Amino acid sequence: MGERGKKFIRPPPYTSVKVLIVYDTRREEGATRRIVGWMAETLRECGASVKVLRPHEAGDLNCDLLIVGSPIYWERPMGTVVAFLKGRGREICSVKVAVFVVCMAQVFGRRAAGYAERRYLGALVNLLPCRPVQTGIFMGWLRRSRNGEEKNLVEEWARRAISCAGGGQ
Repeated sequence: MGERGKKFIRPPPYTSVKVLIVYDTRREEGATRRIVGWMAETLRECGASVKVLRPHEAGDLNCDLLIVGSPIYWERPMGTVVAFLKGRGREICSVKVAVFVVCMAQVFGRRAAGYAERRYLGALVNLLPCRPVQTGIFMGWLRRSRNGEEKNLVEEWARRAISCAGGGQ
């Protein structure tokens, strides 16, 4: 308790961290958009300032943590996300970077998950001139029955990513 019986409210641990999430999707009501929403919500709950933009909207990388994500269509990340990473070069390494993809590979077991890591996630990670602080593969869905489980995984991933960005108390 503080002065005159008032509680001191401890500030969230990442109030000084600025996060920029850059992603693209073809389906406005699809899994990627929902996953990005869960990330942004979780990061805001952690106290971070969060902007969510599409690749063509992203100007200067004025952030502490850059999260870049793409769904996988026809065995590839979206071209707009690939072009964003290629066009930013070393500028990307001036901030901490986390990368994720959204796909259905996990449905097909461990071998397919390894393939997704090499082929899908690797397609983005290999464009970076520096090492990402966090990578992730999240489940796209044809049915929405896994939303609660996937949401928990996304929230946990977002917390780990922001902890790598620093700025905590």
